[in-house]
Amino acid sequence: MKKFRIGIIGLGHNGRAWLRAYKSSLFAEVVAVCDYSGRKVKETMEQEGIISGYQNHQEMLRRNDIDIVSIHTPDHLHCQPFVDSVNAGRHTLVEKPMADTIADLKKMVSASDKARKKGIKTMVGQVLRFNPLFMGIKNIIEEGRLGEIFYMEADYIHNLRYQASRDRYNPDLRLNWYLEKEVPVIGGGCHPLDLLRWFKGKEILEVKAYSNRIAFPDMKNDDCEIAIFKFEDGCIAKVTTLYAPVSPMPYAYNLAIYGVKGTILRDTICTNEEKGFQNLPYRWETAHPYEPEVEHFIECILEDKETIVNAREGARTAAAVITAARAMKTKKALKIPEF
Repeated sequence: MKKFRIGIIGLGHNGRAWLRAYKSSLFAEVVAVCDYSGRKVKETMEQEGIISGYQNHQEMLRRNDIDIVSIHTPDHLHCQPFVDSVNAGRHTLVEKPMADTIADLKKMVSASDKARKKGIKTMVGQVLRFNPLFMGIKNIIEEGRLGEIFYMEADYIHNLRYQASRDRYNPDLRLNWYLEKEVPVIGGGCHPLDLLRWFKGKEILEVKAYSNRIAFPDMKNDDCEIAIFKFEDGCIAKVTTLYAPVSPMPYAYNLAIYGVKGTILRDTICTNEEKGFQNLPYRWETAHPYEPEVEHFIECILEDKETIVNAREGARTAAAVITAARAMKTKKALKIPEF
């Protein structure tokens, strides 16, 4: 049985969760870890039984025994490790959002296109596409049970005020990246927006958006952000991103899909007004299922097929939310860059 040797860059909460997901796979072996923090590298090596650790990703990439690189750095630091990894001929996964600037997306897509010609696979970790409920809804849409979809909405509403705690300051980066760098519609809103793009199967042409910074003034960027997206076929979608609500996260991201033949609200469906909404036979997974993402990525490498969210697909979602953030500042409807 072939085992792919994994190198992980970024050892925060998500990076450690992905490490455990790789370790649970029969087809993967984590051989190296990397983080700017020497403390995190040492702790991870000790706790997870990893032999090799680095504080410089380029040094790690000089090894010749790594097949897959998995990148889980802060959002604004995704680009360079990704470009260096695919240029080094490594199959590369990067956490969502793929990047937080259009310039970085262009660099990453250009590098991935060149690597793709050499058989290198890329994947962006848009985890909601692996949720059993959303996978089932995707099948319903593809079967045509909702008919043409004309309106959708989904929310990322998550109380993240704990990120203002002093212990969230990263001395290695010399900042609390969440308070200073995070843009909610990009970091959080990419989840529901990617889901809606996937369901619709069409590209987004433009976006108009509004925001405020009332509930979470510790953040440098606005914490309440609402974006309205227009698809190429005229379908409209709304994504609300809140980082300081006095509430738990809403069930199934408040998903709503309206088609000419039927409607889906969260985990229910209505195709007959008299019968009303019926429960869907799919499980809503509240946790992020990283293990299915790992297995999908490895399967695509083994069978030489495209991943569900390759670099170009990941860039399309990221470009839409990045443009939404810009639209909030310009107060204008803006065109989405094409990828």
